[in-house]
Amino acid sequence: MEQETLETLLVAQIVTLAFQIKADKKAHGTTTTSTCVRDAIKLIQQQRPEVLQRLAENR
Repeated sequence: MEQETLETLLVAQIVTLAFQIKADKKAHGTTTTSTCVRDAIKLIQQQRPEVLQRLAENR
């Protein structure tokens, strides 16, 4: 795939996760003006190693 396509897919996934995080916060009574993109990026960075390890184990 082209670099631009890969970047667009990554952005779409981060935005989707950010919306889910914001909805979860709202469901638990936390209101925020943040887009939660920073939270989504942090979550991806934290969980990336474990996810990749589990994927490798299942190959």
